[in-house]
Amino acid sequence: MHQPAASTRPPRTAWAAYAACALALLSAIPSFYWAAGGTIGLDTVGGAIEELARARDPAGVALGIGAGVLKVAGGVLALALVRPWGRRVPRRLLGGVVPGRRVWC
Repeated sequence: MHQPAASTRPPRTAWAAYAACALALLSAIPSFYWAAGGTIGLDTVGGAIEELARARDPAGVALGIGAGVLKVAGGVLALALVRPWGRRVPRRLLGGVVPGRRVWC
């Protein structure tokens, strides 16, 4: 039976990628909720974005969906840093992160 290759990232780095993924996915939920017409918590956004969402303007719906999609994509890219399938993701999409080279101090 074929075993997937282990991650090259140390465990202390892996938890950060999983946390970033979780936060990105959690932050996408309100974006999709507001784009679908929900109003709970919408007053926390304020300004023109709140007005677009309350008016159910197509631009506001598109903005909410677009923001949610970008947040989900960010979560997937965070996972790509630590999962074996992430080796197939072009490095330029991961911000130039190269295994074995420190990016943060």
